[in-house]
Amino acid sequence: MFDVHPYPPRSLTMEYYKVISSLMKKIPMYVGEFNAGINKGVTIDGRQFEEYIKRLKHFNVFGGAFWKWSYILDNDHPAFNLAIVINDKIYPNSTFESLVNDGISW
Repeated sequence: MFDVHPYPPRSLTMEYYKVISSLMKKIPMYVGEFNAGINKGVTIDGRQFEEYIKRLKHFNVFGGAFWKWSYILDNDHPAFNLAIVINDKIYPNSTFESLVNDGISW
């Protein structure tokens, strides 16, 4: 299994990983984590989820994981936040809803 971590999964980045995979006798590629980026202030929306998932499907990845799964609010990277805590209860936020509604239909 070839584990890759594209931030974000751009076509050129995925093509690079595909070439590396083919040099390793075409072992299955798994996207161990992906997101819109790692720069401070990065956000992600439904359109981006849809685009990224289509791209991952195009490159025939074995599977993937959206990063970062955490209940701790990351003020520097809003795209990493999938939940909101209100009165000590955890609820899905708009990023999570976009992931479910626009992204994970593969």
